[in-house]
Amino acid sequence: MKIAGLLIMFFAVCTACYAFPMDSTVVCEPNADGAGNSLWIMSHTQLEAPYLDGTPDSYLPWGKSTDEFLVGDVQGDGFDDVVFVHEGESSGWCEWAAAHTADSNGGVGVLSSTKFSGANCGEWYNKAALFLKDVNGDGRKDIVYVGLFGTFPGTFGWFAGHSDANGVSFATGSFAAFGGPYYHCFFPLMGDFNGDKRADMCVIYQLQPTDDYLWIVGPSNAGGLWQSANYIYSPFGIAGDIPLVGDIDGDGRDDRIVIRDGGNGNASWIVAYSDPNGQIDSTRPYGYGAVGLVTDELLLADINGDGKKDIGIFRDGYWAFGFTSETGAPAITFDVQQVYGQAGDIPLVGQFDILAADLNNDKCVTFKDFALLAGSWLQTGTGLPGDLDFNNTVDFTDLRYFVNQWLLCSH
Repeated sequence: MKIAGLLIMFFAVCTACYAFPMDSTVVCEPNADGAGNSLWIMSHTQLEAPYLDGTPDSYLPWGKSTDEFLVGDVQGDGFDDVVFVHEGESSGWCEWAAAHTADSNGGVGVLSSTKFSGANCGEWYNKAALFLKDVNGDGRKDIVYVGLFGTFPGTFGWFAGHSDANGVSFATGSFAAFGGPYYHCFFPLMGDFNGDKRADMCVIYQLQPTDDYLWIVGPSNAGGLWQSANYIYSPFGIAGDIPLVGDIDGDGRDDRIVIRDGGNGNASWIVAYSDPNGQIDSTRPYGYGAVGLVTDELLLADINGDGKKDIGIFRDGYWAFGFTSETGAPAITFDVQQVYGQAGDIPLVGQFDILAADLNNDKCVTFKDFALLAGSWLQTGTGLPGDLDFNNTVDFTDLRYFVNQWLLCSH
C-alpha cells in the first residue's frame, strides 16, 4: 500500500509522458594538464526544462591531445562510451580504445575507464575519416575506418571492425571500396538512411569543385559493409555547403542536411527528409532552420527527449540548441543554452542515461515493470528485479529511481 500511495502522489505531479532519454553533452580538453593528456567532462541533460544546466558531473582522463575522439555504444548496453583513436608508436596503425561508461545508479551513466576495450584498424597516415556506427544492426557501434588507397588521388577503402559484447573488436569485420577523389567523390559520411538499423556509407559527388552536390549512398546489409550495386543517388546541396547526417523528424531514418552561409556568416540549415527506401522523400518539402554561425561547431542532439535531433552549436564553451518542431521542422531560434568548457575543447554528444527501470526490456517503463519491482519489494539478494542502485535490496531508493523514469521510452 505504501508503494501504491507513493505512485499515486507521483502521478499527480508527473508531466513526462512517453519521452525518450535525452542526449547529454561532453567536452574533451585535448591538453588539460599542459603535458598533452586529455580530460573528458560530461554534463547530464536534465529530465525537465531548461534541460541544460552546464554542471559538470563526470570526469575522465583519457587519451592524448593528438588523438581523435568519438562517442558511441560499443557494448550494446545502452550507454554511449568514449573512444579515442591514435597512431600506434611503432605500428603506424590506428589504435582504438574505448572507455566503457559505468552505471552509477538508476541508469545514470558516469565516465569510467574501469572497463575498456581496444582494437587496431586502419593505417594512420592514410585515414580520411573515422566513425562509430552500427553497420550490421546488432545494437553495438562498430569502429569504421575510411582510408585513401590505390591510384592517385585515391579511392576510399571502408573497413569496419564489428564490436562484440566486450566492446570494440576487429576479430570479425566487413569491407567495401566506395567513392574517393579518384571518382570525384568526397565528404565520407555515414547514416541509416532507410531505417533498417544498419549504418550506410555515403559520399558526395562533384565533377568540379563548383558543382552542386550529388549524394551517393551504399547501403549496408546483415553482414555489414558490402560492395552493393544498388547505390542510391540524390541531388541535394550546392558547392560550399557543410553536409551532415541525422534523424531530424524522429522516424528512425537519417536525413540529409546541409548548412549554408545565409549571409554574414549566419548558418542556414536545410533538411532533405528520407523515405523508407533511403531516397530523399520527393513528396515532402525541405525543412529550413537558422541558428548559429557557419564557423561554429555544428551539432545534432536530442536535448528535450522527443526522439528528434535538435540542431545546435558549440562556440568556445558556449552551447546552444534549438528544438525541432513536432512536424520535424528544424529550429529558427535557440531554445536552451549552457556554458561549460572553453576555447579549443572538442564538443561531443551522446546518450549516457538508460532506462534501468525498464525491467521487462520492452523499451518503456510502465505498470508491467512496476509489478516486477513490487514483487521484489524489501527482498535482499543479488540480481533482484528493481535493484536499481545495486545494493542487493529493493527499497525506497530504488522506488525513487523508478518513478524518475516513469512512462519514459527508449529509442
